[in-house]
Amino acid sequence: MSHQTDVFIIGSGISGLYAAILLSKIGLSIQMIDNNKTQSPSGLLIFSPRSLQLLKQINLLDAITAKGMKHWRLDIYEHNVLVDSIQLWDNDVTGYNYCLSCEQSIVCDILRHHVSLDVIKECITKIEDQDGFKRIELSHGQCWKSQFVLVENDGANLVRQTLGIGYKYHNNKRYFYTLQISILQSNFPSIRQISVIKKNQESVVIVGHQDTLYITFEHKPSWSKVSIDDEIPVALALGHIKYMMDPFQVEFGRVKSYTKWKGDQRSSELFEHEGYFFIGHSSQTTSPLLDINAYFEGVQNLCWKLGLVFRQCASTALLDTVNQETQLKSAEYIQTSM
Repeated sequence: MSHQTDVFIIGSGISGLYAAILLSKIGLSIQMIDNNKTQSPSGLLIFSPRSLQLLKQINLLDAITAKGMKHWRLDIYEHNVLVDSIQLWDNDVTGYNYCLSCEQSIVCDILRHHVSLDVIKECITKIEDQDGFKRIELSHGQCWKSQFVLVENDGANLVRQTLGIGYKYHNNKRYFYTLQISILQSNFPSIRQISVIKKNQESVVIVGHQDTLYITFEHKPSWSKVSIDDEIPVALALGHIKYMMDPFQVEFGRVKSYTKWKGDQRSSELFEHEGYFFIGHSSQTTSPLLDINAYFEGVQNLCWKLGLVFRQCASTALLDTVNQETQLKSAEYIQTSM
């Protein structure tokens, strides 16, 4: 059975959902597919003032703010002395002078609630160009035709293999951990802000979010005595964090998650290729906390251009600018996060 839609979106993560909302508002027909059977992703997102402005435009800022937490400054400690307190954003253009942290699963649920379409839960078996359309074959016999395909989750790299487009990797030899843990009490002055603590050539980044701390540190055998290929035990990590925070006291509660991740900043070799567009996680990764801002800007930039093309207010040549613009932005984010 064959179906047709204006835009076919592969992946129902935050970027795919955001794109679906924008394109639906423009009046385009959308179909989304995602065979990921796992629960909503976990982790914390930090929205910049520009991202808050974009959320406001789709009437979702209030809903996410109600579940999130505002942060106005970045506090920097050296040997547990506050040496600087930087206002994170003083942005007259957007009207927001703070950033907002929110759980990724909550953001996904809010966006999903505002997408009025059924997500296909099947695998893509084949994708090809045919008669001016993208033809997508699914595992249960369905077939979809679309003028454009947005790829957020390229499903076992099928799309990349078909197109022959890979990734470029940057600075991929470092490993980090993010510990999500509840906090019972502490006298650390910046417990509800974003802070960096530096001591003896080590550093930890702490984001206070409601009753939880998100603590990120780098895996270094110099202090852990654990090989880079092995995992640092939670107890050892907690001891390291308490050492870094000393003389401030902290009483931790339940460990909610403990994740080791590779600092493999990467970007797609191409972000657009003949009507295929790589968005979200499929476009680049730099920092788990801040990637969302690059994703939102990239999707917003793409969707208004698609809208002009579909309304015949611009030729498809407008879409040729996506590669260059996204490459420049990607390089900027990668440089900033290093």
